[in-house]
Amino acid sequence: MSGGVDSSVTAALLKNQGYDVIGVHMRLRDANLANFESRCCSPIDANDARRVCDKINAPFYIINTEEVFRAKVIDYFIHEYLQSRTPNPCVECNNKIKFNY
Repeated sequence: MSGGVDSSVTAALLKNQGYDVIGVHMRLRDANLANFESRCCSPIDANDARRVCDKINAPFYIINTEEVFRAKVIDYFIHEYLQSRTPNPCVECNNKIKFNY
């Protein structure tokens, strides 16, 4: 769960329909180093997702994906950028981590 509207509403709708729902949030970088406002998978978003899960009575887990995120997304982005290309880190994250982890 990102903590955003889409994943939160989806979790609530599924729970209301009787499905077993769990919330899983990916920690992409150390919270102490996450010096950014609400972006995908920030500490603020994790708290939002946790609150949604608390409200719908669903278990909530945070998984540490820092290393794989660095290797598969950040390093890729740097490499592509240095080659004068415009990489899309979200596409790589979805392909290599979110849907394949």
